[in-house]
Amino acid sequence: VLSPDSHYAVVTATDPKTGTGIYLVDLKGDRKPQPLEQSTSSESGPEVSPDGHWLAYVSDESGHDDVFVRPFPGDGVHLQVSADGGKAPRWERDSRSIVYRVNDQFLKARLDTGANLTVSKRDLLFSGPYSGYDLTPNGSIVALRPASADAEIIVVTNWIAELKAKLGKN
Repeated sequence: VLSPDSHYAVVTATDPKTGTGIYLVDLKGDRKPQPLEQSTSSESGPEVSPDGHWLAYVSDESGHDDVFVRPFPGDGVHLQVSADGGKAPRWERDSRSIVYRVNDQFLKARLDTGANLTVSKRDLLFSGPYSGYDLTPNGSIVALRPASADAEIIVVTNWIAELKAKLGKN
């Protein structure tokens, strides 16, 4: 992923000695990947916050996958965001909320970034057997159901105009 200012790339790579890790590449510098976390845990799924100050990622340091946040691009203490497992973190536009999933549940964690970074609230958004998801720029969640032999995808563009036409309102 790229930082919002395109100064940095954050990549996941596997080292035979340490496993999967997250690396920072200074695109305006020497472009040599530098590890962001030095650990024996596996880290993946990096997501830079829209304001460019935080990095969310998944780590198995707790014994199973959990979502963590740390300052970006510099050093600092990382915070476990998920309470009992988590993966696929996505930042909301305000850079203070993270949506993530735990099995079939989609949750949102609210962060306080005062003197200490803390999780102030976790809310269950919805549950369902979705294979993937992302956030739109306005914060809506787009979730994809798993494919099946009889599945079809319907994409509706300009649906407000279509609705008005069907209702006879221009």
